Amino acid sequence: MNTNTPETARLEKALESQIDLAALVNKLERERDESRKLLRDANRGAERNAHISQSLASQLVEARRERDEARAQHAADVDELNQRLIDRHADMMATIVELRNKLTELQRQLT
Repeated sequence: MNTNTPETARLEKALESQIDLAALVNKLERERDESRKLLRDANRGAERNAHISQSLASQLVEARRERDEARAQHAADVDELNQRLIDRHADMMATIVELRNKLTELQRQLT
């Protein structure tokens, strides 16, 4: 019996094609699974980055608020020191005037 007939050759060719197709399907399924894994990882990374960005934005808002408070406090401190300096200068000028008046009075008494 001859097993090498055209029908056998056609069936063998069809079987080889099916095997090739099955291998290709398996390869594509592995690549699909790997792509899904990469997509999940990318999404996790994006979520992590979004969380980090949100946290940094909150920290920036807080840092700006603290900076503005510090600036306001510094301005208030400078104003207070300036006022104290003005008051002290006025006191010193009053003392100088008082001392001049006393000196003038002493000079008048001596003459």
